[in-house]
Amino acid sequence: MTGDEDLLELWNNLPVGMIEFELDGSILVMNAMVSQWLVPHLGTDCFDNAYLLLAPFLPDLETTLLGDDLDSDDTLGTATFHLPGRSPQTLFASITKSLDRYVAVISDITAQSRLTA
Repeated sequence: MTGDEDLLELWNNLPVGMIEFELDGSILVMNAMVSQWLVPHLGTDCFDNAYLLLAPFLPDLETTLLGDDLDSDDTLGTATFHLPGRSPQTLFASITKSLDRYVAVISDITAQSRLTA
């Protein structure tokens, strides 16, 4: 494998979901974990716009990003949300600014939330 192939394999096998997007919501890149967690609950119609994709969990995200002069590496929003189903999950999302783009990181915190319940 080449270095790029190794990096792509790592990206798609991360144990967290990652979405890189622009201020207008356009998704630049998203790894497989995001689809695995969210497609069963949201369908595929909103997977080209981060604001639509994250609206059920971070409904004010677009307003927050468009209304503030934010510095890089600021955490711009966080949310904990529950996905129903046969094996319910609890996910945590955080949004940060990286230069002129934004990154959403989604983690499965189901095990931790059960320990504290």
